[in-house]
Amino acid sequence: MTSFLFPAKGAAPGGSPPANTRSAPSRSRSQREHAAKLKRLFQTLVSGALLMASIRAGPPAAENSVSEVKAAGLIKLISFVDWPADSFATAEAPLVIRVLGTGPTSACIDSSAIGEIWRGRPIVVQRFRPEEPIGDYHVLFVTAAEQENWPRIREQLSGRSILTVSDADQFAASGGMIQLTPRRNRLHLLVNVAVARQCRVTISSKILRVAHVIGDERP
Repeated sequence: MTSFLFPAKGAAPGGSPPANTRSAPSRSRSQREHAAKLKRLFQTLVSGALLMASIRAGPPAAENSVSEVKAAGLIKLISFVDWPADSFATAEAPLVIRVLGTGPTSACIDSSAIGEIWRGRPIVVQRFRPEEPIGDYHVLFVTAAEQENWPRIREQLSGRSILTVSDADQFAASGGMIQLTPRRNRLHLLVNVAVARQCRVTISSKILRVAHVIGDERP
């Protein structure tokens, strides 16, 4: 599985800086360098995965590999998202991903989620049909093929603490939370933080630093 690697929160190389009047500027410069390095690392990992796929096996295999990267990215993104405590019925309840639509990415999400855990909860993948009522789940992935059904589903989800993700064009601009967009051999993230906030879904600043954010200023 392709991993998007992030340093542990609060980690810093070496010991504490000397206590002098220049320590504050040094920390500020270090933070800027760290943010730039984080973004380059994210882009390099995804770029490498897509480029290797295209070299290895031509268009069909490359398409499958792009889907694998999207699916792996979805599962990894979840580890940087928090839901309200009342989103789970019990302490043992799983984190449920529902997938609307079929296709390579939909199939890859199933395999990418096998054995994955979020905060001690197993991750479970289920299928979702447009005519079904909105149930109790935590993530909805909308495939590009189901984009026409998104406006109606978005209205039904209004105010619900459900992370919405898609690889469809204009998804974030049309009220989705995270849009996955392969571009020039890289997987770009477009995050609508205003919608996430309205639905009480918290997306880590570690994701926002490497994403294009709409609906709010960067943290």
